Amino acid sequence: MNKSINNKDRGVVYFVTGEARYLKECIFSAKSFKKYCPDIPITLFTDKKNINKSCFDEVVLIENDVNPFKNKVKYLYCSPYEYTLFLDSDTQVIKPIEELFDYLHENDLAIANMCEIDRTCKPAKLINYIRYDYYNTGVILYKKSTANDKFFEKWLEYTMSYSEEMISDGINDQSMFIRLIQEDYHKECNLKLIILSNKIYNVRPPMIQPLKQDGEMKNVKILHYHDQHLHPIIRESIKIWTSLKNDLRKGALLRRLVTTLTN
Repeated sequence: MNKSINNKDRGVVYFVTGEARYLKECIFSAKSFKKYCPDIPITLFTDKKNINKSCFDEVVLIENDVNPFKNKVKYLYCSPYEYTLFLDSDTQVIKPIEELFDYLHENDLAIANMCEIDRTCKPAKLINYIRYDYYNTGVILYKKSTANDKFFEKWLEYTMSYSEEMISDGINDQSMFIRLIQEDYHKECNLKLIILSNKIYNVRPPMIQPLKQDGEMKNVKILHYHDQHLHPIIRESIKIWTSLKNDLRKGALLRRLVTTLTN
């Protein structure tokens, strides 16, 4: 890769409208990013007023006049940065990720594949790490370019063309993005697309255990989930259960040690 992109030209954007819980998880995500990339600015697009700006460098007030999926595409290309990393509010950065921006030296847009999941299982079970020709728009890296001008305009057109009822019924910005790629519209735009590893930059919950088993968790940099969106009672229950499991595990180890020493 070439020389790194200057900090003043790159940044992160988030979008939050609607329920207050989304702002809470966004703050959690933004803090996790700043922990590892403190010099890269963050802009939040939101309908919330009186935001605590401690983890945001800029807050842009927007209208909550359409479905959030529509608003996301509407404002993505309004990023104040030449090189932008969009992160969903339910992401968590767990390692430095400055190198991501270097992909934009020779590419217009970078995104990770979805993973293939069996949702009939509870919890959902991973079938394959990669679902080819399907993409997750929770982590998107892009730059201002003629190709992206055209691509984002069509993406917005597609997304806005659906009724609120259809959007609520499963059609969203992600499905419209996938449709554009599957129709090869990015090639029509001469858009240079690169695929990021979802094992590193967009790890979904069903991938966690398989990655641990495969010894690849050490490479993960962006988790696409966390518990901030859960009800406080559920969140506390998870903490209690985790603590109990750890205590039980410690107890089992202690009993095993005592048995070994007394035999």
